[in-house]
Amino acid sequence: MTDIVLYGAASYEGKVYAQVLVAAGLKPLLADNVSSIHRQAKELLCPSQVIKLNGDWSSLLSDAKVLINLKAPYKKTQKKLLSACLKTQTHYLDFCDDIASLQRVYRFNNHAQDQGVMLMPGVGLTPTALVATMIKTLLNRPHQLVLFQGVEGKYTKAMKLSWLSKLPQLPQARRKGALTDADISLEPKFFELQGQRFEGIRDYWHGDLFTAGLDTGIANIDIYSTYPGWVTRLLRWRLRFLCPFLAFVNGLKSDKVLTDSQLKAGRTRIKAIASNGQDKRTLSLVGPHPVKWDALCLGVIVKEILNRHAPPGYQTPSVYGKALLDKAGSVTWLNH
Repeated sequence: MTDIVLYGAASYEGKVYAQVLVAAGLKPLLADNVSSIHRQAKELLCPSQVIKLNGDWSSLLSDAKVLINLKAPYKKTQKKLLSACLKTQTHYLDFCDDIASLQRVYRFNNHAQDQGVMLMPGVGLTPTALVATMIKTLLNRPHQLVLFQGVEGKYTKAMKLSWLSKLPQLPQARRKGALTDADISLEPKFFELQGQRFEGIRDYWHGDLFTAGLDTGIANIDIYSTYPGWVTRLLRWRLRFLCPFLAFVNGLKSDKVLTDSQLKAGRTRIKAIASNGQDKRTLSLVGPHPVKWDALCLGVIVKEILNRHAPPGYQTPSVYGKALLDKAGSVTWLNH
């Protein structure tokens, strides 16, 4: 068997992640519930396994050191796979990015500590999680944090489904150290990066409202994202109730595969602004398309786990520090 199990590997993201892991000298077992996974694995010279969510995960994970869960919606897969990981003492990673899914994993924290198992959901939040942690060290007792994440480039099917799964959830704000219900406002805020002006809209569903709060302890956190036009229209026309239906329809469509040039052309821009009422600090960086950046960060995290750097319990990517992004590469720091 293998040290690494990649579940959901037949998806577009799964294929990109598998390629990056193999290029890094790793040999994951590619798992999914479709037989096409065997052909994909053969091309990468990797082992493969067809398994459904209700399959025998204890046997599959008996020799594994880490499970990477790409199977959304996570509200349907997390509990089953977390239980299997805790039973087999296998470290757990996934790419959820909404508050509810992160909190769901957090509830397993004590059990994971007892079992010596690391739980790290939200691997895709790596850049913002690390920037939030880093900027806290630049200022004495900050009480306000603003994060901006702008995505340039084509959206994949999984990225669209992520929005559709989040929008029906209650909008949240982080105030006075706690998450509270919020009223939606579409008023834009503008951020300067590399001499350009980018528009962001308050993101009431972003997972860093939870994880950045854990990592930094900063009492008040606002997150702004570049919304796809169709998301803005759903919010403006108060059509969030349609999201489950739209998710069902989009789920039936074939995967959105990006060309190499589209993946290469994509960019992710991040800016953090922290203040303490008297002073302010900013920290900005630019990275590749989110799919590519996620894959590169995943490769670094998996290697850390295999090198026995996997603190037990619930962890965020910030546990690996700035070195994670430096090792992943393809990052331009604008000020740090």
